Amino acid sequence: MRMPRIKYPNAIYHIYNQGVNRGTVLFDNEDNEYFLWLLNSLRKEYHVKVFCFVTMINHYHCLLRTIEPNISDVMQRLGYYFVKFINNKYRRVGPLFRNRFQSQLVESEDYLRNVIAYIHNNPLVAGLISEIHDRNEAVFTSFHDLVGLTADFPWIDKQDLGALLQLPVESEQFRQLLWRPIAKESFYDITMIERINQRIRQRQGQRPLVAA
Repeated sequence: MRMPRIKYPNAIYHIYNQGVNRGTVLFDNEDNEYFLWLLNSLRKEYHVKVFCFVTMINHYHCLLRTIEPNISDVMQRLGYYFVKFINNKYRRVGPLFRNRFQSQLVESEDYLRNVIAYIHNNPLVAGLISEIHDRNEAVFTSFHDLVGLTADFPWIDKQDLGALLQLPVESEQFRQLLWRPIAKESFYDITMIERINQRIRQRQGQRPLVAA
C-alpha cells in the first residue's frame, strides 16, 4: 500500500531515487545535463527552490523547497520526461527507477545541516572521489558552486540556503558547513534515521520545518 505524500507550502524535502536493481540511470554527461536541465526547467515552472543536488550513475539526491504543496507534480514530471528521454536514447523499455521518488521532510535546522553534508558526501562514500572537493566526470554536484569554486549552476538558490542556515554565504562558517566530511558509520546512520522519521510522520501526521 502506498502512503500518501505529506505536502505543505514552503516545505523542504530531501528527494532521492535509485535505478532498478541499483542499475545505471545516468549513462553519460548528456544524461546528467538533461536531468539537471529538466530540474531547472521545473524549478522555474513550479517556483521550486533548489538548494543542493548530486547525480551519481545509478541514483540522485536533491534538496528542494516547494513554495506551493506541489512536490508530487514536480517529481512526477521530472521522472516521466527523464525516463522517456533515456528509453528513447538507448532504445530500452520498462521502468528505469526502482520505484516512485523517495521524499523526506526536513524538520529541523540540525537535520537540514546533516542532509546537506549527506548529499555532498555521497560520491566520497561511494568511492568515486577521494576528497569531497574532488571532481569526477561521472558525478554532477552542487558542492563546487556552493563553496564558490565554480559557477556552473547559477540557478542553485545559494542565498536562500544561507538565510535558512543563518549564515552569510560568503562566510567561512558557510563554507565549512558544506565542506564537512561525514564518517561512513554516521552516513548510514542518517539513512536509518530518515526511515524511522518517515514511519513516525506517517503515524502522527507531523509537520516539517517550514521555510520563512
